Amino acid sequence: MTDYCIGIDLGTTYSCLAYVDEDGDPVIEKNFEQEETTPSVILFDDNGQILVGSQAKEMALMYEQDRAVTAIKREIGSNYVKEIDGKTYNPTQLSATILKKLLDDFNSNHCCDIKKAVITVPAYFGQNERDQTKTAGMIAGLEEVTLINEPTAAAISYGYNGKKEGKERVLVYDLGGGTFDVTVLEIENGKFNAVATDGERFLGGKDWDKAMAEIIKEKVAEESGTDIDFLESDPEVVKSLEYDSEVIKKRLSTSEVTKGTLTVDSHKYVYSVNRKEFEDMSEDKLMQTIDVMDRVLKSKSMTIDDIDVVILVGGSSRMPQVKEAISKKYPTANIKAHDSDLAVAKGAALFAKSISESPTAITEEAPTEEERRIIVKNVLSKTFGLKATYEDGSEMISNLIFRNETLPIEKTKRYYP
Repeated sequence: MTDYCIGIDLGTTYSCLAYVDEDGDPVIEKNFEQEETTPSVILFDDNGQILVGSQAKEMALMYEQDRAVTAIKREIGSNYVKEIDGKTYNPTQLSATILKKLLDDFNSNHCCDIKKAVITVPAYFGQNERDQTKTAGMIAGLEEVTLINEPTAAAISYGYNGKKEGKERVLVYDLGGGTFDVTVLEIENGKFNAVATDGERFLGGKDWDKAMAEIIKEKVAEESGTDIDFLESDPEVVKSLEYDSEVIKKRLSTSEVTKGTLTVDSHKYVYSVNRKEFEDMSEDKLMQTIDVMDRVLKSKSMTIDDIDVVILVGGSSRMPQVKEAISKKYPTANIKAHDSDLAVAKGAALFAKSISESPTAITEEAPTEEERRIIVKNVLSKTFGLKATYEDGSEMISNLIFRNETLPIEKTKRYYP
């Protein structure tokens, strides 16, 4: 039986699985529905079935809103609990349900039983979120789970196999469905060294969907004479808006104007949305991503001229406003879109292949060209310290290790009474 090297992009809105073929190339595995990406949507239907993916996303329109789970990745590490049909599910279990769908489809197609995989996580994830992601993989049937940061995986996909000669400093702008990361990495001879990273946990394509929903509500309310509060209180309208907003948003990435329909009280209303009004409504979110880019560069006293290429990944980076905003802020930036939806999974698969060939690939010195190993060095995504509370209730925080310091790291500090 072939020992497949698997990489999984466990996304907020879409997930996908890649493997490395016999030629050493990363390949996206299509799911049972013959799609390259699987919606990260779970539906508990009224027959006791748990559906995942496109079927769940489409059928959710026919059920009460609380029977569907979306964007569960945003809850990893939290105390969120989903109660349905007398049972409770935490974010780890729900994430495992999505992973199991991906693995089951792969195992069925290849007549195998995958037990090892590399799963990607946002660079800003702390240890708790990382541990829960690993646990989700175990619940899904894996016995060995390795994690890799999403921007690093995207950079591996971009720069692996000697396709880029010499040393290159890249900035990965990763705007996914629910999260946003910026990471600067230096790439050379199979070594991927993170220099600086930052991100926003609650910023992604779903937030652009909400902006689109606001536009649609305003238009339909005006056309129908209906109060916006009424639209927001109608469960059927809310479900339709959640689904249609994403569709209309995606259309505006290739069209200047598009139309849609929304049914209110059995009457269908036609509305028109143009790209300009959508970009105006979502500009504040876009500027948040630019602010994160700026923070990352300033954290290491860099300018955009110190970056060889800005790599756009994540499905939401396809929106024309993204490249336009970066170009406006940084006129000299060399911006490249790289396999927006699939780069992260492909990079994870390549990393899985490297681990399978050399388990010490993460920490050893640079390999020879023939060995083709990938060496990854990460930086700390958060600052860590100690908090002391005095008898009078006042507090003191003493930071020990700081964000963007290279891992692994160990520090000691002596405190006196």
